[in-house]
Amino acid sequence: MPVPTTPVDSLIDAYPKLGVGKGRGERDSIRLGVKHPETRIIIDDQQAFFVAARFDLRPLTLLDLIVELVRSTHLNKATAFQIIQAVAGRYAAVSIQHTLFKLNEVDSDPNYD
Repeated sequence: MPVPTTPVDSLIDAYPKLGVGKGRGERDSIRLGVKHPETRIIIDDQQAFFVAARFDLRPLTLLDLIVELVRSTHLNKATAFQIIQAVAGRYAAVSIQHTLFKLNEVDSDPNYD
């Protein structure tokens, strides 16, 4: 999907780390989110997450997405726990703890787990 031009590009580009090096993907994701506000964007960079939230985009981190997939029964808990374990080194320990807490709140579906 090509990255659209938006009326707020100058604001997005004014954030110093967006668009530089690895930040380019986050900047482009925010632009797509601004252009298509009905969609959800996945952002793990803290500053980009903040910027996306300032544009009312309701961004998700990968950890949030995993919890949403389990809640919607598109992913079983066992697989979710394996994914969390595999990516744990990329996140602060408290973020992993919080994600595990949220996953444990989800009732298991005996037809799915």
